[in-house]
Parts: sequence; structure tokens; C-alpha cells
Amino acid sequence: MRTTLAGTFRSLSVRNFRLFAAGQVLSVGGTWMMVVAQDWLVLALTGDSAAALGAVTALQFTPRAPAHPVRGAGSPTGTTNACC
Repeated sequence: MRTTLAGTFRSLSVRNFRLFAAGQVLSVGGTWMMVVAQDWLVLALTGDSAAALGAVTALQFTPRAPAHPVRGAGSPTGTTNACC
């Protein structure tokens, strides 16, 4: 059991990866706080309107939506990246 956990966290022995991982944790935490604050503000300004909250949430994804069909078109096998 100990060797399994040691292998799992082996990457944390590299200083640059620890810095990267800590930065990612802070970044994701900040992003979630921003989303929650924005949704809370929309609900407060619209008198708890679920339609307004849904519209704002949908609009968050519109800048990325047009790129989705194009991303896989340039690959030789026609597959898309799993990361994007």
C-alpha cells in the first residue's frame, strides 16, 4: 500500500511541478469564486430569476462554442484532442 501512494505522488518531488500544482489550485479556486459571485449577483439584481441565471450561464460558454466543430477538422485522423 505504501509503495502505491509513493508512486502516486512521485511528481510532487519536483519543485517546478509543486509550484505549478499550487498555482492551478489557486487559479481554479479563484475561478469558482468568481462564478459563484457572478451567479449570486445575477440572482440579487433580477429578484431570483432562474431565466436570467440560465441566460448568463449559457452566455459564459458562447465564446468557446464556435471553435468546437473546427478543432477536430485539422487532425489527420479526424479525432479531437481529449484535453480540449
